[in-house]
Amino acid sequence: MINRLIRPWALWMFSAAILIFNGCNNSTPFHCTDPIGCVTLKPGEAVEIGVMQVLSGGLKAQGLMHVRGIEMCLQKHGNQILGHPVQLHVTDSGCSEEAGINAALSLTTNPGIVGIIGTYCSSSAIASIPLVSKAGMVMISGTNSAPSLTSFAGKKGVNNYPGYFRTMYNGKKMAETAAVFAHEKLGLKRAATINSGDSFTVELTKEFERKFTDLGGITVQSMGINRGDKDMGPALEAVAYSKPDVLYFPLFQPEAVSVIVQARGTPGLEKIVLIGEIGASSGTFLKAVGEAGIGLHLSAPDKLSGKEYHDLLQDYEARYGEKPIHFSLPHVYDAASLLLSAIESVAVKDDRGMLHIGRDALRKALYGTKDYKGITGSLTCDPFGDMFGGSCCIIRLDDLSGGLEKLEDNVVYRYR
Repeated sequence: MINRLIRPWALWMFSAAILIFNGCNNSTPFHCTDPIGCVTLKPGEAVEIGVMQVLSGGLKAQGLMHVRGIEMCLQKHGNQILGHPVQLHVTDSGCSEEAGINAALSLTTNPGIVGIIGTYCSSSAIASIPLVSKAGMVMISGTNSAPSLTSFAGKKGVNNYPGYFRTMYNGKKMAETAAVFAHEKLGLKRAATINSGDSFTVELTKEFERKFTDLGGITVQSMGINRGDKDMGPALEAVAYSKPDVLYFPLFQPEAVSVIVQARGTPGLEKIVLIGEIGASSGTFLKAVGEAGIGLHLSAPDKLSGKEYHDLLQDYEARYGEKPIHFSLPHVYDAASLLLSAIESVAVKDDRGMLHIGRDALRKALYGTKDYKGITGSLTCDPFGDMFGGSCCIIRLDDLSGGLEKLEDNVVYRYR
């Protein structure tokens, strides 16, 4: 009898509860109309961001510095986006095509990854960006500078894909700066170049040769070495045989160090003008080249200044007990800051507290970047993903005791 009395009452209460629930949830469910798709997060679920950096080999110290810079930027943003925590997925993209592909595969197969910060080396980016773009993701780098990743002379680069961005300079300008300095400022007429077979160094040496020739000079030798080579004798002997006035070699460590040190001991090259690229310099660079480096020229972006820049350097040193070992820290910081800001600008939170991030909307937000106040200056995105608008210069190593800071201050030529 008790059961019979309870059942009609319970049924009525259940029906009323359904009516009340439906009345309180009368909102229209979110429908993703983004042409690429959306990343949808439940309340409290993390916004996942991939990081592709070089974490092994001779450049791992720079990679670690960049990861730290990204973490500092994330902390400045409160470690969250619209109330959702941010989770970093850090991968080793090395400085090779194979490592770049492996890192990209590990991230692009995770549908929760919203965007990627990286890579360090252009060769890794060239190999990985087709996968990243196909997955509908964005990738923004603070260090890549191979021209083919964005544009060359105003035309789309062969390795430019939708969703690729960078806050580092386009290497075309760096190579051009070196060529103009050598020919116009120093009056040199005969040039030789050395590349290490990767896209970045091949592209920059070709651009140097093109500009140097356009100015009236001639390229008497173009040599290639392999990453990991220690004996530069054969390449340097071939260069010396051609009797150039200037040697341009946009190499990284340790190959750049080997060229500098061994060139000074190669007959015919003792007094040759050496022009490298700022990417070779790090905390160990000056010690490695020693006296052989005196007189070395490096193409570089103009040194940064301003309160935010100096605050970043001081904050880094206070946190990690050492100064940043490479000039690119603020460029990577800006890349991370731009991605976080863009995600926040396009994310939509529905009535149920779900966060929706449109992938195409995110791309459009980054392409639409205009006058963004970054540590590296005012950033505006061009149609190919380049954002750095600064000028370039030539610095010269005159004093080993002053460290990298004094080297970067010793500007001997500016190219606008």
